[in-house]
Amino acid sequence: MRLFISEYITSGALADQHLPSSLLREGRAMRDAIIADFAACAEVQVLTTCDTRIPPPDRAEVLMVQRAADESVLFQRLVSVADVVYVIAPELDGVLLDRVQFVESRGRMSLNCRFPAVELTADKPRSRYTCGPQTYQRLKHTRRRKPINSWSIGRAW
Repeated sequence: MRLFISEYITSGALADQHLPSSLLREGRAMRDAIIADFAACAEVQVLTTCDTRIPPPDRAEVLMVQRAADESVLFQRLVSVADVVYVIAPELDGVLLDRVQFVESRGRMSLNCRFPAVELTADKPRSRYTCGPQTYQRLKHTRRRKPINSWSIGRAW
């Protein structure tokens, strides 16, 4: 199975711009983690693109990108040849929404939420209205649970 993972910040889509350090750090961490997980599966061939200014991930077939226009063409081409696609992108300027819609319009299997869910959750005021004020307030004030100590779980297994 060919899995195309596109992480917008590291993909080369911003090759003609300054890369915001916090978004770059977060995008690279997400990209590398998900690629490592899928690359560990024997039947999965991971494809991705990478800005030439950024070190590429180790466990994927990587196409290096020097210009933003090239990334856009590669994104479309890789969507068309992949069996499955996963898009990671900030909700800024509708990037995630546009890319998920493109993947779905090409009939490709996506690991993302479906377009209507991405559209709803990308619009925070609309999400608040749709969920209702009680649900929104409940979610907003939900306490975070303590992380599980994975070592203690592993020993119990």
